Amino acid sequence: MSKIIPNPEEPFTFINVFEIPVEEVDSFIEQWCERSKLMSDSPGFLGAELNRALLTETRFQLINIAKYESYAAFEEATTNSKFKVALGKQLDNPASNMIPNRGFYRPVAIADSHEG
Repeated sequence: MSKIIPNPEEPFTFINVFEIPVEEVDSFIEQWCERSKLMSDSPGFLGAELNRALLTETRFQLINIAKYESYAAFEEATTNSKFKVALGKQLDNPASNMIPNRGFYRPVAIADSHEG
């Protein structure tokens, strides 16, 4: 992703939706947890969660949702040498059939629960 997002100084959400064979999901989750530990110490990283599909026939088995204070914080976190090595293990695995689909987002509408 070489383009800088609009208003890069503002918070945003990074979403990565993964097409991944069901048999690779557990290994991916383990590696994601290792990488998330590295992220947790990065300035401007606000948090992340990895969501797993409830049905094995779902096209996108995993969805990563991460929040950052700014684009600079995202770049600093994702260019960290330890993070890059950990990510390389995942991406450089020739046996993996995982396809990432990533993008930067900001809310345009919010719905709150009216329970209470």
